[in-house]
Amino acid sequence: MKIKLLYIAVAHFFLQCKYNIITLIKYRKFKKFIAAWLRLKCSYLLCSAYTFSKLFLINNNSQDIYLYGETPLLTMDYIAKQANITSRDHVYEIGAGAGFTCIWLHEIIGCKVTAIEQVPKFCNILVKNCSRLTNLEVICNDFLLVDYSKASVIYLYGSNLDKNTICKLIDLLLTTKANTTIITVSWQLLSFIDSNKLFTLEKKLEVKYDWGTADVYIQKKI
Repeated sequence: MKIKLLYIAVAHFFLQCKYNIITLIKYRKFKKFIAAWLRLKCSYLLCSAYTFSKLFLINNNSQDIYLYGETPLLTMDYIAKQANITSRDHVYEIGAGAGFTCIWLHEIIGCKVTAIEQVPKFCNILVKNCSRLTNLEVICNDFLLVDYSKASVIYLYGSNLDKNTICKLIDLLLTTKANTTIITVSWQLLSFIDSNKLFTLEKKLEVKYDWGTADVYIQKKI
């Protein structure tokens, strides 16, 4: 068992090294992005984002302490193109985590970004390292207590949310403006509501995450 866990840890380490090298090469011309990305990376050298998340969830008596996950930037690149996200959009990322996706959206796509995250450590590090990014707002709060009326795009990488939480979120999404793009991972909105007159499914994608492939649903508010 210990050997298997060690193998998984080593494999994950080398996978992250591979992603880091690809990121540096692919986005080397975007100097502000690389600078912000490196500052964030350095902030998690001694204690990983996974550890910060786990400690927060333990302290809050969460039933599942392994909720943390990140969207690989190459995956986000593909999703953004499929969803037609542009510099004119205001993207709300629910569960922003360490913030790598946020700075990518802000600097590579050029859109306004609102990062919603409940872990104070993540929020503090993101604010500290990205203070020069003028159109990036950080909201440290439960995502069920946030107003989404200004969003044109909402991205949620929350593949293991329970049905009750998803239904509460859908109630909030009903307040969004028409044509708001809502992107979810592993589940679609129409599976949890009785009417198909509230949201439409635009695209279903199969994309890669660190742990394997997942279905990504691009939906529109009617």
